[in-house]
Amino acid sequence: LRASQELAFQHPDEGVREAASKVMGASCALLGEETTTDMLEQILESDDGDDNAEARHGMACACNRILAASVGSKINMELSTKLHEQITDLVIDYTDDDKAAVKEAACVALGAAVGSSQDPASCLRKVDSVFI
Repeated sequence: LRASQELAFQHPDEGVREAASKVMGASCALLGEETTTDMLEQILESDDGDDNAEARHGMACACNRILAASVGSKINMELSTKLHEQITDLVIDYTDDDKAAVKEAACVALGAAVGSSQDPASCLRKVDSVFI
C-alpha cells in the first residue's frame, strides 16, 4: 500500500499514477475500514496546497478508487462522515485546478464521493454546482 501511495502521489507519468491509485483502492478494499480511513486521512494531510500537479492528480485518482471500492461507503459511518465531507471538499477544490488531468480526475472522484455517501442526494446537491 505504501509503495502504491508513493507512486500515485509522486510519479511523473499520469498512467502510473492512475494504476497506482487503482492498487490503492483494491488494497483498501482488502485491508478494511480502518486502513481506508487512515489512507484518506493521509491524503488530507498530504494536501498542503503546493504547486505539485502530479500529487494533486494522484490524490484525486486515489480518492476516486478508494471511495469507489467496496469499503468506500463503509467509511462514511457516524464518525467518518466528517472525513467523507473533507475528502469531497478537497476533490471539489481540485475541479478548479489549472491542469486538465487534475480536473478530470477530480470530476470522476466526485462521482465516487456521491456514490459512496450515506446521503447521496445531499452530497449531490453539494457538488452539483461543479457540474452545472
